[in-house]
Amino acid sequence: MTPTGPVDAQRAISAWRPRLVSARAGAFAKEVVSAAAPVSAVRARSLLWSASRLGAFGESVGLELMAPVLLHPSVIERFVLVGMADTTPVRRRTTRANLNHLARAVVPGLAGPARSPLPRNRAKSPYSSAELDGFLALADAQPTPKAPWSWPS
Repeated sequence: MTPTGPVDAQRAISAWRPRLVSARAGAFAKEVVSAAAPVSAVRARSLLWSASRLGAFGESVGLELMAPVLLHPSVIERFVLVGMADTTPVRRRTTRANLNHLARAVVPGLAGPARSPLPRNRAKSPYSSAELDGFLALADAQPTPKAPWSWPS
């Protein structure tokens, strides 16, 4: 059974250990996620991942690991655009949403208005009737006869 509810979220936060970031960045993540009081363990772990990466970014650029500093909208935007430049757009959108959620929950007066959405990858347009007819014609085409295969001598 998967853990759910605020009690399980607090258990997940206390059990979480940073793996790819420093202990200080991990402590920052635990502090801000605990203050945000997530509603489930899954949400808590997602917030912990995002906050720990933000903490590591803050350390790398010399910022103080405090919620009002790192959860400032300009720091979040800088982290998403520069610190996560090598990740996928989906990961950046999710991380930015998680960090903005933390900012609104932990430092409410600081977060400001909601951000503009990042561009999404749109689905390709469907095949036209002519393209479908061409594909079906290829499927019905007879293969060209080839010479029988033989072992090399």
